[in-house]
Amino acid sequence: RAERKRVASADAAQAQSAAAAAKAQWSAMRDDPRATKEDFWQQISVACGLESSAAAEADAEICATLRGYYPESLEVLRAAKEQQVVLGMISNHLSFWFHKECGTALEGLIDQELLLVSSEVACSKPGPEIFQLFLERLGKLHPGLTAADCVFVDDKAENVAAAQSLGFQGLLYDARKAAQGDLAKA
Repeated sequence: RAERKRVASADAAQAQSAAAAAKAQWSAMRDDPRATKEDFWQQISVACGLESSAAAEADAEICATLRGYYPESLEVLRAAKEQQVVLGMISNHLSFWFHKECGTALEGLIDQELLLVSSEVACSKPGPEIFQLFLERLGKLHPGLTAADCVFVDDKAENVAAAQSLGFQGLLYDARKAAQGDLAKA
């Protein structure tokens, strides 16, 4: 019984260590266009002694989490698209997961030129570069549209503030915490 508690405690400690290492590695790689899933897990394994089988399990968990779309958000995007609203997205994400797990839900909704994934464009929110790149691409596709014509929606206040400082309208919205219908009302 005592041995099982020690094993469970060690497993929990390793999981906590792996989660912290994964968060740090995500931040380190999110602006790197050369980032690969293999490199990500190699760094995590080195940082906390994670075995390859555990890395595969953790990767599957991450992928399952990323598949958790927010139906209301997609409904609002579809309704906006039907009304000829130009849609774009700026994501602090690693492209190897983003396109596999999130990209299919966005197909047909967002022009690929206006879908900026931080690890592909080598910059991230809240830095101004990713917003400026978005505005450059927007201007090429839709001359005359400016930051003032854009509503930037994000779940982090610092990202909304950064967009607003560049002239975007901002909306702080967290789909994980919002009540049904909140986004449509906004």
